[in-house]
Amino acid sequence: MNILHISVILMTAVPFGLAARTTDYLTAFGEGARELVRGVFEQDDDALADAAALLGTADVEELPDVRFEESSVGAVGDPLLLFTPDFCREYRRRHSELVPLNPLEGLRATPGTVVTVTRSLAPGGTGTFTFTGSDAMCLMAVATAPGALEYTVVTSVGEMAAEVSDDGYTASASWTFPPCEEDFSVRVENTSFDPVTFVIGFE
Repeated sequence: MNILHISVILMTAVPFGLAARTTDYLTAFGEGARELVRGVFEQDDDALADAAALLGTADVEELPDVRFEESSVGAVGDPLLLFTPDFCREYRRRHSELVPLNPLEGLRATPGTVVTVTRSLAPGGTGTFTFTGSDAMCLMAVATAPGALEYTVVTSVGEMAAEVSDDGYTASASWTFPPCEEDFSVRVENTSFDPVTFVIGFE
């Protein structure tokens, strides 16, 4: 996978192979993000410890200055939490209000990089995030509420919905680009009546 830069507009790709094509470290990232959601909202210290371990299995890079289109002003906002080992450990330590941490700090566990975008969506809001990539691409997304978000990959050959897990928190997809670099977009829609934080991881 090669995400080259961030832009705004459309996207590209080819067909899905879904979760079976994700790497071990992207899968672990998705599992860790899900455990973080459970740990925070259920106040489960063991889940937070598991989340820190799982999220630390790869280098995690939050993409800076992501540009996007939103369905209305304020539809896309700052996240409620960050999907990093540091956040897990700090939340366990403070166990009170959520604090912003540097998402790049101390994340150099094993080879493999997961590039992330972490945002929130207002009730009924839609955000379209556009990137440029090449080669094979895998996507793993986790939300703070089950069944609240719909993820659509928009490509030069059409639109494809990401496959949602049985519990409704996680979605995944994989596809292969044509030989050249191309733009691709991920449209995220909040179908619920509450704001929802989400992370999208790519590799």
